[in-house]
Amino acid sequence: MVQSTKRADPNELKVIFQKYSSVVDKDGERFMTPSDFVQKFLGLHTQIHHNPKLCSCWLEWQILQRMG
Repeated sequence: MVQSTKRADPNELKVIFQKYSSVVDKDGERFMTPSDFVQKFLGLHTQIHHNPKLCSCWLEWQILQRMG
């Protein structure tokens, strides 16, 4: 038997997204950088002297793995 996952509430997702995003454009819209996602949201690669390119590369690798 396959169980389905309940769809998340968009309002709750927006609150979480705003908590971890660090870039705000001129219209006030917030954006999450690869480092925001990997370090702040996922809690990975949080060392003080981390390599920012590593976060971007890791995220791209994860995305490519899921695309097949």
